[in-house]
Amino acid sequence: MPMPFPWIALFLACGLALAQWLMPQLPLLTRLLMNEFGFFLCLIGGGLAIRDLRRAGPGSPRHWLTLLGCALFALGFLYAGLKIWPAAAG
Repeated sequence: MPMPFPWIALFLACGLALAQWLMPQLPLLTRLLMNEFGFFLCLIGGGLAIRDLRRAGPGSPRHWLTLLGCALFALGFLYAGLKIWPAAAG
C-alpha cells in the first residue's frame, strides 16, 4: 500500500523541526526557508487529510491523527517563522 501524502508531509515536517531544534546555528535565511517550506507542506498535507477524512468518514482515527499533526506542525512553523522574521529586518 503506498503511503499517502499527508503522512509523508508529517514525517518531513518532523524532520525539519528536528533539524531546526538540533542546529540553532543555521543561517537566518535557511531557517526562514525551512519554516516557509514546512508551513506550506503541512498546509497541503492538512488539506489532503481533510479530503481523505471526508472520504473515509468521521470515525477514522488515522485521518484525524494526520490532520491534527499537520495542523500543529503548520502552526509551529508559522510561529517560528514569524518569531525570527523581525531579526531579519533589523
